[in-house]
Amino acid sequence: MNRLKRNNIELDLEKIYSSIDTQLLVKMGGFTDKSLLKVYTESGIDGSFKLNDNDYEIVLLEGAPTKIDVASLIRIERTSQGFRVSGVSNSQQRFTFNEPIKTGN
Repeated sequence: MNRLKRNNIELDLEKIYSSIDTQLLVKMGGFTDKSLLKVYTESGIDGSFKLNDNDYEIVLLEGAPTKIDVASLIRIERTSQGFRVSGVSNSQQRFTFNEPIKTGN
């Protein structure tokens, strides 16, 4: 900025930055809602801050499934150690269960 002032160069920053359209995407692996999300910036004038719900939107993008599992029975049982998941499929003798990703939240 100082170089611009010293050399009498005028720059309309508002015009330059108003044309920028930033679209950040985060892929969700299931249902979500704004009441379930907290979106923070990495930095700002006063450091990191939370974005208001009006400052972003949730958009559902459709795509082709990468894998389709068909099961005729899925049983989820609560045990003293957690849960036991079992099931029966018409086309396979077994099915795959993926552990959820656990975070500190």
